[in-house]
Amino acid sequence: MSFGSSDWTDYHEDLIIPIEGREASLVIREWNLLLGSGADVYYQGPDGKETQIGQAGGGDDGYTPFKNQKYTITFSDDTVSFTWYFGVNDTDGKEIWKSTVIDLPTDGEAAMIPKLSATF
Repeated sequence: MSFGSSDWTDYHEDLIIPIEGREASLVIREWNLLLGSGADVYYQGPDGKETQIGQAGGGDDGYTPFKNQKYTITFSDDTVSFTWYFGVNDTDGKEIWKSTVIDLPTDGEAAMIPKLSATF
């Protein structure tokens, strides 16, 4: 990001997670813009082509949970589940975690993904 640029979005280093049992990876492209943040989730097939398959919304404080390793990812059959840190509740002081489940695309000859959990 540079001052005076028409694009104020700051993208962080891609997080690349190999998908066991497939010749494919998940690519998490996290960003922040002023005080907002989020992440775009891509499926990268064996040919290297990326297809966006989902998003993870961030808060209004610019915090980047993937960059700060405050998330879990769990693979199960043909889905991937994400849970990420969202912040602290102003009322009771408890941590807020968000989650989503995203369907993985099928590769013509890809093996089914075994049940596997990865926490980073």
